[in-house]
Amino acid sequence: MKHGQNIACQIPSRSNGLSGFDLRDAGKGWTEIRAEWEKLTGDKTGHSTLPNRYARLKSNFVVIREEDNQILLEAKIDVEAAFEKEKWGLIAAAMEKKGADSYRGEVLHKQYKKMMLEANLAPPPGVKSKDFETEDDE
Repeated sequence: MKHGQNIACQIPSRSNGLSGFDLRDAGKGWTEIRAEWEKLTGDKTGHSTLPNRYARLKSNFVVIREEDNQILLEAKIDVEAAFEKEKWGLIAAAMEKKGADSYRGEVLHKQYKKMMLEANLAPPPGVKSKDFETEDDE
């Protein structure tokens, strides 16, 4: 392999193999870090290469506390439930912004379900989709 030729490498899951990235942790800017990286490796990188690699590396080092796993699951359920309540109202607002008449979210939800069923599009058997449920179904 020639000096300066890019090679793909696996993103480490431990803090070893971070040469050069300690500069970012020390508050250095990406321009300075790219120059140092090129000096260390002989590789000239694109503008977003090192920031993206740094972000992926840092996320690999995060350890979620065991007790936060249950909170993660609960928060996901809460957010998804809140979004489901707001989704069709947001769709109505987006449609109106694009020039459609003003409709209530519930009306659009029913229309969406009707359109999908008429086009013979529905979730596979055994798969539940909130988009195909209306208040009439509940």
